Amino acid sequence: MKECSMPVGNPILFEGNIWKIDPKAFGLFEVEVQAPENIQFPLLQTRIKTRNGNKTITPKGKWIGIFFSEEIYNALKYDYSFKIIRGYLFEKAFIFSEYVDFLYDLKLNSKKGSPDYIISKLLLNSLYGRLGMNPDMENHIIINSDKDLKIFSKYMVSNVLDFKNGKELIYFFDDSSILSGDKENFKILNISIPISAAVTASARIYMSQFKTMEDVVLFYSDTDSIDIDSKLDPKYVGPELGKMKLEHVFDKAVFLAPK
Repeated sequence: MKECSMPVGNPILFEGNIWKIDPKAFGLFEVEVQAPENIQFPLLQTRIKTRNGNKTITPKGKWIGIFFSEEIYNALKYDYSFKIIRGYLFEKAFIFSEYVDFLYDLKLNSKKGSPDYIISKLLLNSLYGRLGMNPDMENHIIINSDKDLKIFSKYMVSNVLDFKNGKELIYFFDDSSILSGDKENFKILNISIPISAAVTASARIYMSQFKTMEDVVLFYSDTDSIDIDSKLDPKYVGPELGKMKLEHVFDKAVFLAPK
């Protein structure tokens, strides 16, 4: 969030190969992906439907997906190839630098477990997820059971929990402004899917260096950690923001299932 450019401004829709016009185009692109067959740990993710629900995988082969431009440029270094179908162009800006500096400094200089420490950590970790929140916000209300018809007639009810004591917990969506066309009363939720997508893509770009190292064996990785068979190069380790820290050393590990 601190070091990477984020997509801001009004999006510009394009069709076709934008690279013919701008080889460094910045935004979110729908592309046909061809992963290299010889890559040991594929880098780009996609979601597939299975009998057990949707699953996120990092496949080989060919598929169509939507990716942040910077993740595409990073994948090109590892012999991925792309055919751009369409997408949105954005302006670039470093919008989180001061935010991260302030809260990280507060966390660093606060006693672990103190209110300042916990609040600064939560704000650092949850902001980009907040930007990717579903715009259809669910509401909740506890009412007398004999009055639930008022909620059913006015709102889109998603669930009802009967407390068996004459009261109910009702889950509902307030879509009245949408149904009535009342645009002035739309809730401004401060959501930006492009920014949220760019943050997670930037994290995957950073982690790709550990997935492609030739001098270590990688057993596992996620958004900010790795399990490897030997010591990591000291240049990647330290107390600074963005550096790794040694958590554990194991003689044996058993990985039962995906995290």
